[in-house]
Amino acid sequence: MVITTEIHLLNKNQLEAFIYSKEYDSLEHILIRRHRAIFQVNNPRAGGEGILLTLALEEGCLAGYLGVLPDYLYNQDQSHKVGWLSCSWGNSDYRGRTLLNNCWTRHSAHGLINCRQLILPPSEAQKLYDKYCKFKTLTIYQSIRLYHRLNLHQLLPPKHHFFESSKMI
Repeated sequence: MVITTEIHLLNKNQLEAFIYSKEYDSLEHILIRRHRAIFQVNNPRAGGEGILLTLALEEGCLAGYLGVLPDYLYNQDQSHKVGWLSCSWGNSDYRGRTLLNNCWTRHSAHGLINCRQLILPPSEAQKLYDKYCKFKTLTIYQSIRLYHRLNLHQLLPPKHHFFESSKMI
């Protein structure tokens, strides 16, 4: 028996058309709420061809999806286009078929860099990120903080005579 898997990549225009289609209304599982999809469509950082939603269909049934929120990260004077993994779901009937990994591979092939190395998700999401084997863990360096002590008594003189008698250390 041959199982056909289709992966659909929805950009800004396709997502907007999809949320107003009859296909969206007939879905058993809601992929993305309309108000959230409208927010993503109106996101100025979502380019015209940027992929916002990746769907995995097996034999016409929804097997899973990945949602990505496009953004830019700035390093000095350079900007880098990134995508924040905003949602993912896999149908329990299709577990173990690596559909979400296939979605991720197809999605990342379109040039979005995921910046997981910059954020640490909660422990539940950590398991999901570890399962994908596509992300780097944030490295935190130990450092020393030094504070320069200012003389606030001279910078901010007392406003009330009661405070005039107090002396700064």
